[in-house]
Amino acid sequence: MTIFRASLLVLLTLLLVGCATTDTKNDLAYGPKCIPLNHSLKSIPTAITTTDIKIATLDKSDFYELTPTRVFNGIKSLNLHDTKLTLSLVDKAYFEQYSAPVINLVRESQYEAHPIRAFFGTIFTAGVIWVIAPKPYSDFASGCTDKSLISSNPDTTKKIKTGKTEWRETEKAHKFLVSGFDKNYMFDIYMSTYERLPASNQVVINLGAAIINTDLTNSTTIKITCLDCDLLGQEEQALYKDAKKTVEITADFRAIKANLIVETAKKKVEQVRRDKEDLQRRKESQGVPLNEFKAQCQALGFKLGSKEYGNCVLELNDSK
Repeated sequence: MTIFRASLLVLLTLLLVGCATTDTKNDLAYGPKCIPLNHSLKSIPTAITTTDIKIATLDKSDFYELTPTRVFNGIKSLNLHDTKLTLSLVDKAYFEQYSAPVINLVRESQYEAHPIRAFFGTIFTAGVIWVIAPKPYSDFASGCTDKSLISSNPDTTKKIKTGKTEWRETEKAHKFLVSGFDKNYMFDIYMSTYERLPASNQVVINLGAAIINTDLTNSTTIKITCLDCDLLGQEEQALYKDAKKTVEITADFRAIKANLIVETAKKKVEQVRRDKEDLQRRKESQGVPLNEFKAQCQALGFKLGSKEYGNCVLELNDSK
């Protein structure tokens, strides 16, 4: 009976202490505060209820919107090298700064109280559990709550402008119209002839197809128009005076065209050679006898291993 009374006294003391420990003197202090009994002694499981709540704070946060208020785009300069036309662009975005109160997203984990289990545990162990682990035992008996800070974000529904603004470099996919050749040519980011140089506001347009298809003179003027560029108003144009929607260049493209024709012819010859070699390999792999054709070509005077000898064998084989 003495043990029972002592255990009861211990239990009442623990319950009072437990209530005191769960009285949140510092509700805004986030982090684990509970030490459930099952976490330390691996005994009776503890039920947990988890809830995410938003808590307003007195803190303020200044931020820029992710979406710009305005954009400013234009062609600054151009450079022609062989078939490649490099355009230097002005791509700017205008952002406004806002301020808003900070809201904390807090996760509350409620550990269930087990006063009855704690009572019988006290009786059976004569208060040994309390002696070994007083804090876990108290949390187990009376329950407790952990608060973990998940994130802190400004409340954008209460944002106000700070008056600060900023122009930033940005990237944008543009569409360009090139006129002055045999027809108008359209270039955009989805075409293989359009390339944005890494880490720069430059794009490269390949004019090869336009040059080779046009009857050229010694002086050809082409016009490049940025179809989706927006120069906005006078204020923006004063900041970036060099930016234009349309630029022109005059050049003699005839030498470039001559080189393109030669290179194209070489590529065709090389492709024919590869096709013949591929055909020969496929026929040989299929067991087609070529010894007879080889002997005939040698008899005709073609030197073994020469290009003419190989063409002779292929032609005889194709004719059969």
